[in-house]
Amino acid sequence: MYIFNRILLNKISNRFRLLCMVFVGVFFSGNAQTIPSGFNLIAYEGFNYTSGSSLLNANGGAGWTNPWTKAYMDRYLKTSTTGFTYPGLTTTGLKAEFDFSCYGSCNQIAALRRSIPLQSEGVVYFQFISVFEASGGGGTPQIRLYDGTTYTGMIGAGGGSFMSIYSLTNNSSSTSRLSAQNFVVVRIDYNLNKTEMWINPDLSKFNYLNPMSPSASILGFSPSFDRMDIYIRSGSIDEITVLSQTYVPTINNNGRLSINANEQVNQYGALASSVGLSVNGKIILSNLDGLTPETAGISAKQIKADHESSVDGIYYIKNSNINDGMPFQIYADMTTDGGGWMLLNVGAGTTAAPESNTLTSPDVLGYLPKAHVIEMAKLSTDVQLRAGNSSISYAHKTTSTSPLAIGALRSTATDVNGASTWANGASSTFVVNSGSWLWAYCCAGAAVGWPRMYHSVNYTNGVHWFADLGTGRKNSNPRDAWFSTWIR
Repeated sequence: MYIFNRILLNKISNRFRLLCMVFVGVFFSGNAQTIPSGFNLIAYEGFNYTSGSSLLNANGGAGWTNPWTKAYMDRYLKTSTTGFTYPGLTTTGLKAEFDFSCYGSCNQIAALRRSIPLQSEGVVYFQFISVFEASGGGGTPQIRLYDGTTYTGMIGAGGGSFMSIYSLTNNSSSTSRLSAQNFVVVRIDYNLNKTEMWINPDLSKFNYLNPMSPSASILGFSPSFDRMDIYIRSGSIDEITVLSQTYVPTINNNGRLSINANEQVNQYGALASSVGLSVNGKIILSNLDGLTPETAGISAKQIKADHESSVDGIYYIKNSNINDGMPFQIYADMTTDGGGWMLLNVGAGTTAAPESNTLTSPDVLGYLPKAHVIEMAKLSTDVQLRAGNSSISYAHKTTSTSPLAIGALRSTATDVNGASTWANGASSTFVVNSGSWLWAYCCAGAAVGWPRMYHSVNYTNGVHWFADLGTGRKNSNPRDAWFSTWIR
């Protein structure tokens, strides 16, 4: 039976590799662009049609599941006499531009739509070159994304003059004007639930697998899509490309093959986001153990999940919104309550702690910048507070897994006892692990930087974790010789 299963698995693996080769080969045959290493081409449109022809029912390019079709009224786009170029980008064909011709009932908007296979997993890039109208409004200029008939987000402008990302509830704007020629690169990360955008990146330096800090981004937003609709009142668009990051299928938590990194099972049987097992039992994908800048992890929790033998100490992690996307060091507790904890601050007695871009020891005073904490907290769910007589011996420990607690660390609010403090209702969600904990709130003044957060260890007047009363960073009451905040 073992031999039979091994033969069967090998056949499946070999057939999958062959299918991938055929699949990629078909796409490359209709594409003029150079595909970045580690990616598959999903769809490409270089508008290689006769100059001046309407694009309604045009069916060129590669990877699309249907021709360009009517999206709104009876004004469409047509091919121009030239195409856009961009340094480092291989282009083909012409470009699509606003068509002044009306083929029925029209207003000032030209629109077309086209479909691709559904994109909802892993990492997907969507890019194009454009020159749009100077100011957005009235539904243009926009490239709208749809999952079936459901609108999921868009790139362009709902108003103003700058290229932006729009979710259903939020938007993030770049500093690039709509009317300029822009090479727009959008990255949708379904694993980390975020969407980022770069405008006119230097392709000689741009790394699709490890991109630099974006021009605009929205966290908590990763729109699935299998259709894009173009709405413009003037201008042109060219070189529309959709790419997906290549994933070798791995065994998931149900024992099935999957390309979803969130479902991968590592060699220890734990769910992992970076290291998985292939159908032949081999460890594949990147080895993000956090021990070097080249193997920087996503968080201490991810490193612990992928590498169970990880011990307390300094690790490298990487976040596109911190340190310009370059790896930076953190201190991680890989032992307490299952490990995976990242240190945010250390305070002691009446000595005020300084702000530091890195915090690499539990017995050195300091606190991370609030902007760093916000980004790290967005990838975390749990908060743990510790207080005691030394940096490694905490008599008092309490933990919250409530969205209210981690939400205070994600919030940019500065109101006293508001959304960015544990006075937002989060204090009642902390479960005492050891020692005695009471909560109290005090003190007037505006909260700046880190939010006001107070805990009390049998001291009802409140103990200051972080507060800014206009005279600098405050500290713990002497009853707490040491105190610290951790997240995972």
